[in-house]
Amino acid sequence: MAKGVTVAAIVDAGFAVLAERGLDGLTMRLVADRLGVKAPAIYWHLASKGDLLDEMATAMWRQVLTTSGIALAPDAEAGLTAFAHAVRTTVLQYRDGAKLFAGTFLTDPDLLRGQESGLEAMAAQGFDTRGAVMATSLVYSFTIGFTIEEQAIAQSRTGGDDRYTLEARNARIGVERFPRAAEAGVSLFTDQDARFAALLAAAVAAAMTFRGSVPPSPLDPL
Repeated sequence: MAKGVTVAAIVDAGFAVLAERGLDGLTMRLVADRLGVKAPAIYWHLASKGDLLDEMATAMWRQVLTTSGIALAPDAEAGLTAFAHAVRTTVLQYRDGAKLFAGTFLTDPDLLRGQESGLEAMAAQGFDTRGAVMATSLVYSFTIGFTIEEQAIAQSRTGGDDRYTLEARNARIGVERFPRAAEAGVSLFTDQDARFAALLAAAVAAAMTFRGSVPPSPLDPL
């Protein structure tokens, strides 16, 4: 085992490579190069790139839970809103962060245990556990979907891809023949913060319909 190589150091190196190469370009070899070791020193701690992504996402989850304040919010609407903003703010700090974050495995059981305070806060607002999970899942899924799309477009623009400019979009559509389709681009591609806030408010309002006792679905596993 290489001296000084830890999971935390590997994760930090992973984020550095991610910033340079993106998610597709992130490899265990490049992470090892960043640490000045051979790849086997990395595999001693993490067996695959998937394991590395899980650890990186777990680090991001710690950041989300530290900043969300969901358990301290005055009501469930405020808690869900704070949670969504914390997720979005966190993943947008990292290149391809939203893609990396989605569908990964939490490696730290303390993060799972940390859900207890949030669930208790929602229980005090009238949610049973299933309803709280459904409400949070709705808001989380909306946030991840929004940020994956938002980040992909923003990174393309930063890389010099002008296909998402309103000018290029309008030229493709033909403004005179399709004025409403052209006008839609203003809502889709400008002021993402305002668009996120407006859509999040609707998602939170929908999530609140799960308050109370939510019966199991016929599709739930036995």
